[in-house]
Amino acid sequence: MRIAATLSGFALMVCAVAHAETVTVPLKHAVVEHDKDAGQDLVNVVLAPEGQRRITTFTRDRVGRKIYLRLDGTLLTAPTLMSPIEGNTLQLSPGLTGFGNLSAQAIVTRLNERGAVEVSDEK
Repeated sequence: MRIAATLSGFALMVCAVAHAETVTVPLKHAVVEHDKDAGQDLVNVVLAPEGQRRITTFTRDRVGRKIYLRLDGTLLTAPTLMSPIEGNTLQLSPGLTGFGNLSAQAIVTRLNERGAVEVSDEK
């Protein structure tokens, strides 16, 4: 009986472990904007209606956690969520490490070609 309870508890623990999830977020378009104060280029993204729905659903239960936005495997940004993303626009800044050694214009070109960005909760 004690072994069964231990095994049962183990099974519950295994089920409670979160699995990584990645969603593809469709977008309408992306453009470069220059931030004069910071002296850097930003990437502004307008999401498609389905992309807005997907990112809102994805971020709703991840407040306080990091998410990772990637394009073709290149990490674009990894913000910690302060609230769910519910709007139809994103603004990506290069941060300390840049956009994986790509320019903001190169990222915009690739985003517009692909029409989507990947969002994950796994590093």
